[in-house]
Amino acid sequence: MGVKMDILSLKDYFRLVKFLNRQKIFSHIMPMDKEQFQTLEKPNRKLHSKITTKSRLFFVLFLISSITIFFITNSFFNLRFTEITKREGQLNLTKNASNIVNELQKNSIIAQLLVNDQEITKALISKDFSLLSEKFARFIADISVASITLLDKNGNLVAFSAKENFEKKIKKLGFKTKIIEFKEKNFKPVKNLYARLGNKKPNFCFAGHLDVVPPGNIKHWTVNPFRPSVKKGHLIGRGANDMKSSIAAFVSAVSIFLSQNKKFNGSISLLITGDEEGDAVNGTKKVVEYLKKKKEKIMEYRKLGRTDIDVSTICLGTMTWGEQNTEVDAHDQLDYSLEQGVNFIDTAEMYAVPTKEKTQGLTEKYIGTWFQTRKNRDKVILATKVAGRSGLSYMRENNEMTRLSREHIHYAVDQSLKRLQTDYIDLYQVHWPERPFGAFSGKLEYRYAPIPEDTIDIEETLGALGELVQQGKVRHIGLSNETPWGTMKYLELSKTKSLPRVVSIQNAYNLINRAYEVGLSEVTNHEQVSLLSYSPLGQGILTGKYLNGQMPQGSRLALFGDGPLMYRYKRPSVNQATEKYVEIAKQFGIDPAQFAIRFCDIQQFMTSTIIGATTMDQLKTCISSVDIEITKEILNEIKKVHEEFPHPAP
Repeated sequence: MGVKMDILSLKDYFRLVKFLNRQKIFSHIMPMDKEQFQTLEKPNRKLHSKITTKSRLFFVLFLISSITIFFITNSFFNLRFTEITKREGQLNLTKNASNIVNELQKNSIIAQLLVNDQEITKALISKDFSLLSEKFARFIADISVASITLLDKNGNLVAFSAKENFEKKIKKLGFKTKIIEFKEKNFKPVKNLYARLGNKKPNFCFAGHLDVVPPGNIKHWTVNPFRPSVKKGHLIGRGANDMKSSIAAFVSAVSIFLSQNKKFNGSISLLITGDEEGDAVNGTKKVVEYLKKKKEKIMEYRKLGRTDIDVSTICLGTMTWGEQNTEVDAHDQLDYSLEQGVNFIDTAEMYAVPTKEKTQGLTEKYIGTWFQTRKNRDKVILATKVAGRSGLSYMRENNEMTRLSREHIHYAVDQSLKRLQTDYIDLYQVHWPERPFGAFSGKLEYRYAPIPEDTIDIEETLGALGELVQQGKVRHIGLSNETPWGTMKYLELSKTKSLPRVVSIQNAYNLINRAYEVGLSEVTNHEQVSLLSYSPLGQGILTGKYLNGQMPQGSRLALFGDGPLMYRYKRPSVNQATEKYVEIAKQFGIDPAQFAIRFCDIQQFMTSTIIGATTMDQLKTCISSVDIEITKEILNEIKKVHEEFPHPAP
């Protein structure tokens, strides 16, 4: 990229006029008084002829000169005006284009964006480019280009920035990464990278920094400091010793080590800051403090459907609150989860479970009182649900059976908002379909069932949800316990009727119930509908606590074993498969609960896994699953069990 500025100012134009005057182009234009003019009028043919000849000659020369000057100046100004107008037009086009990255790259006008920067302008004038490379490094993230290069008028490189995808490279080695940004008044914000491979002790940490010292006077360098050079076997350039090359050595060493040691005792981490040579305020010290507070839990975040919302890969499920958990328990779980990076909470108007009139709505109330006391509604992505067709008449105003009609949906959302003590819901979901469905039947195959005539049409349901979005009560909508046909029906209506598009589906998914893979995974993958999987532990089955006829006191199976949610888990093959999965987990030194949750989390179609806990110990175990590594070797063992016991609890 080169930057050259040639601007003809008004001052330059007057200089041009003075130059022409000095050349006496206008010397034959003489002032005349009245007497002289009258003399010219006398009929002196000789004089008249002489004057006429001279005048004509002068006039011709003057005319030629004027025309020449006119065309030269006009051509010059027209060219400059055209170029400036073109650049401004391109800039305006880019600014207003929907795809700014493509326009920037297509029109190559990055220079125009940069040249307006005062720091860059000063550098161009003073020829001090020491800070520009660092500045360009910050630009590349904003305008999404691979690099920015600045050349001087002689074509020499004076500043550049290459976008090194360091995070992507270490992810390929198996590291889990997190960008941690710190800001403090009067200091530049700094983005730091923390990455960890494994979760066992001891932990070996590589610590370093990517920023380098200013180059000083470039004339004192024997090579270009912005372009690494090799001299006599030595690498010369900014950061060669302190310490970009050292960080490259970190990654190289880890890569070699992992190739030679498939299994090792302990874990490896990388702490890379961008604030060692600068203020040193928002770098390593704050990262260490952060990690101590978080106990090195690294939560990942994924996009919710096609929205701009980032949700944690662990979602806090709440259906036991009000039945097995008190309000104090609920608040403790919420506090801890938020501290660990969980920003996603799922509830429903019918909770607690099992549904009872005296406990219905308590879960939402507990969340509402937490919002009220903590004043942190903005830190949470809140999801709740409206009940489908059922006999739970105590949830409606006139003791009617719950339906997915416009009237019922509006009533339900208003009641949820009151209990939750908020004026909006981030994700409002249809808990189950209005039509007959087999999501809780324990059967994989579809059995044809005619749709009753009084069934509320999906279009009415989606239309009512759209009204809630327009009113600002709901940001986005989703489904739950839905089928491939039902999901596509909602998506089709959103297109043809200009109604809101569903962004998520909440269905059961775990090691012993992988029915989601049969058809829904293809639909939601192509349509970018996020899976929020519930029951990753199969109602606690996959923890192994029920094996060999055990029945822990206070467990869900002991309390509610006869409920409809447990039907699918009572087949003989369920225990057989569970036993083998628990054996795999123990073989690789992993807690069975963390093993089961992490399996769900790593699926390509997964956005967030909904966990539930009745004790703080259970909650800590579940959230810590984010640190578990499921290797290819483990996946091969899981595949063997799945082939032997496919879908034992659909």
